[in-house]
Amino acid sequence: MRDRDWFIVGSRLIGVWVAYTALSYIATYLDIKLSYTTERGGMTHPEGWLIHAFLYGMFSLYLLLGTRHLAWLCYEQDESWKSKRPSSSTASENDLV
Repeated sequence: MRDRDWFIVGSRLIGVWVAYTALSYIATYLDIKLSYTTERGGMTHPEGWLIHAFLYGMFSLYLLLGTRHLAWLCYEQDESWKSKRPSSSTASENDLV
């Protein structure tokens, strides 16, 4: 396997971990709403746990489903991107030819 493939595997494993974290936020929200536990410290709105869960869930979906896009951004192995690069010669050098 190439480095890019290992990067994709690692990103997806991190995506699983982030999804687990999102589920733990949902579990905490349900615990508070169902009165199994009391609210913590300065937390006045248990809906804040749902906001965290939503954001973590979106990030985990990106890591699980959009990993090839992330690898492309990090490794830049797309041939169409390479063909659009400017050449190493400057415009003034092209005028002299």
